[in-house]
Amino acid sequence: MEELRKLEQVHTLITLMDSRGIPITSSSSSNRFIANFLLLLVQPCGELDFDDKFDLVSEYMPKVSAS
Repeated sequence: MEELRKLEQVHTLITLMDSRGIPITSSSSSNRFIANFLLLLVQPCGELDFDDKFDLVSEYMPKVSAS
């Protein structure tokens, strides 16, 4: 049941992104990743707030460079 709730949240977020003009790719896996990522940032998670989660993601995400 929890997985169905999460799928519903992801679908709702993708629909919201589309309605706000945020580019949606033709790849459903990319759209799902973006939606799950946004849900990770905005949903409550213990004592972590948005800034803490953003800092953690920034720390562990590979750095992108021009080269």
